[in-house]
Amino acid sequence: MIDNIENIALEHIRAIRADMAYMKEDVHEIKSRVNTLESGQTTIIQQLDIFLEWLPVSTFDTTDCWSE
Repeated sequence: MIDNIENIALEHIRAIRADMAYMKEDVHEIKSRVNTLESGQTTIIQQLDIFLEWLPVSTFDTTDCWSE
């Protein structure tokens, strides 16, 4: 009876370990994807900063924006 309980416990532990290994791979992939997104976002922000420096100041005249 004890052997049977130990075997069941070991089976559950093996299943938990397998699930954890799968989740570890998923987390690694998610981290990699987030890193790629962050890098892309940084590039976009840098390019936007360059573009905004290039634009004339009068482009941002918004005095008429709120008039009715």
